[in-house]
Amino acid sequence: MLVEEAVNTCYSGEEIREIERTLGYTFGDPSHLMNALTRRSYWHENRETCKHHNERLEFLGDAVLGLVVADILYREFPDDEEGELQKKRASLVNRAALAQLMRKLDLSEFIRMGRGDELSGCRNRDSILADTLEALVAAVYKDGGFAAAENMIQKHFYPLIMQCSTRDGLEDCKSQLQELAQADLGITPTYEMVDQWGEEHRKTFSVAVYLGAKIAGRGTGRNKREAAQNAAKEALLQLKSLSNQDTVPATSGSRIESPVEPSAVSSPPGALDSTSVSAESLYTGLPWPKLVRGTLIRRYKRFIADVKLRTGEIVTAHCPNSGSMLGCCEPGRPVYLSRSDNPHRRLLYTWEMIRLPSSLVGVNTLVPNKLVKHAIISGRIPELSGYESVRSEIRCGSHSRLDLILEHPGKPSCYLEVKNSTLVEDGVAYFPDAVTTRGLRHLEELQELVRQGNRGVIFFLVHRSDATAFRPADHIHPEYGKTLRAAVRNGIEIQCYDVIIDLKRIAINNPVPCLL
Repeated sequence: MLVEEAVNTCYSGEEIREIERTLGYTFGDPSHLMNALTRRSYWHENRETCKHHNERLEFLGDAVLGLVVADILYREFPDDEEGELQKKRASLVNRAALAQLMRKLDLSEFIRMGRGDELSGCRNRDSILADTLEALVAAVYKDGGFAAAENMIQKHFYPLIMQCSTRDGLEDCKSQLQELAQADLGITPTYEMVDQWGEEHRKTFSVAVYLGAKIAGRGTGRNKREAAQNAAKEALLQLKSLSNQDTVPATSGSRIESPVEPSAVSSPPGALDSTSVSAESLYTGLPWPKLVRGTLIRRYKRFIADVKLRTGEIVTAHCPNSGSMLGCCEPGRPVYLSRSDNPHRRLLYTWEMIRLPSSLVGVNTLVPNKLVKHAIISGRIPELSGYESVRSEIRCGSHSRLDLILEHPGKPSCYLEVKNSTLVEDGVAYFPDAVTTRGLRHLEELQELVRQGNRGVIFFLVHRSDATAFRPADHIHPEYGKTLRAAVRNGIEIQCYDVIIDLKRIAINNPVPCLL
């Protein structure tokens, strides 16, 4: 675009659509977008036709961006102290970082600026690019509200947040390992805490990093994040060593032999041992924390249960399940609890599973989201493969969130809601086990997203191993079954899987036929 054209023409409809596609947001009022891209110098030269510039929007966008990034950091790094979170935020919300992202978006050519600024090279200055990005955030906020701005920020900042560095360049090891493993092996690394020891205020954590089903590296640290970084560092050294020897395999089923002798690695108490990494992803699921067996006395107030331990002690446990738990809360049944080491927590025990005659049943509704996300990342669910990133807790509408969004450049985003099915009658799993207005709302939101050109998936996780089919529970909530069938006709996809569940771990197993 010539200078004369750049500073004197308004945007065509196609240019506006190009900007919107890049941002991932469609403006109801394009004047917000126009204002965000207008520098004061352009406004000064065109006051008769240009009524606003973007400096006030810069102020607003800075505040919105800071809040959303802080919220993501707070959720994604639960072990970080305040100072570490501040460092991460500072590494993301600063002039250089914002300018770099603006260059990646390649929107600088659309900035309207005065002739003097144009001729002096301001279009590529960090300060101009960073200010414009803040103004664009504010424009989306003004046009679509906080939820729209939050989704746009997450879309573009989430990969950067996962790579942000705060000390000793350790975070770079995780990002480098991911790039190398995906490029050479087609595998995304996963991390698992395998042990912790020491006094409460001076604990040491041990984390293993997996490539497929095999451990590629182990690390220890003062917190889980530091341990994970050190595990990534060890795995990275091994992979780079193998790359230098031209022996890194790229085909499924081959193996990478560890260049580190088992005896050369100091293993902390309880650490897992492995001397090889398989390029074939042998998915193994997620481990349970240390479990304590007891007998259920009663469940009451929905979120509380009294349990008698084998020692005879009666404890009150948190029951993280808002459903009726029909068929899964019979007094006298064996149950399994996890215990928190946090002395400030009111209820130290959490109810994880109950043993029924035909299967163990998971009752903790926080598990399905983690399990499904891990399975997607591990490539265990072929219907949901082929995406570059998986993010959690996506705001949808003004009062709701969906569980996951799967994204990849050039593909429609996939919005996914996970539902926990624990009720089984005559071999058929059902959902819901109680009337669910929230479940109805999620179906409506997914349909709206499909109408906008996205992919919408409702994922029913049968949290037990004794079901041969799945049905919506028309006998409990007929409206939900009716709405689910209508949603399928409107383009919503249904995925239903059961689990392998024992006292050591839980894993996604096989698809379960869905009978509508």
